[in-house]
Amino acid sequence: REPASAETMLRSLASSPHLPQELAGVHQQAGAMRPADGTSIALYDAQGRQLLDTRVPYGTVLDEPARPQRFDDLATDTQARFSRLEPARVGAELRVSVDLPVNAAGERYVLSRIYPASYFERLLPRHERAQDWTVALFDDDVMGIARNPGGRDFAGKPGPDSLRKAAAEKPEGRVTGHDGGETPALFVLFDCLLDGRGA
Repeated sequence: REPASAETMLRSLASSPHLPQELAGVHQQAGAMRPADGTSIALYDAQGRQLLDTRVPYGTVLDEPARPQRFDDLATDTQARFSRLEPARVGAELRVSVDLPVNAAGERYVLSRIYPASYFERLLPRHERAQDWTVALFDDDVMGIARNPGGRDFAGKPGPDSLRKAAAEKPEGRVTGHDGGETPALFVLFDCLLDGRGA
């Protein structure tokens, strides 16, 4: 549900009459749409330069470096997708985002809803019948995003080789030896493209 919710929010913002000439208006509208859940909304140009970020007031100098390689594959796309785990500002938490390419006034932009990795910890199952289970979320490179329980030091750590190999061969299954022992792990992949193309 989370990707679909983010995409709906970003597509609504993409139709803003303020985009792209009146970025102050875009920032205000984005801030009003963003839930108070620790996430934020950002706007980038086609070169990966950040133009606004709802975590800070409009007009704040943004010190996030441009990352053109992140947007290379979004340059001609129209579909929203989950990003890989990535660093935020110096000292800030690792994060992932839902990125939506936007064409406004003949120019390409990317709208993003940004999630700190810890956001997903509270979404992972805590059912009383599964208290002896560990549930983990990895990105497309099998880098840890969140884990329940004990996820604070999990984000940014590579997943086990056995899981990486198994996930490269099939979309779901069972693997042992993932924790150095014989405890089995079940895994399932979900598509990072929200329209269901590719993975």
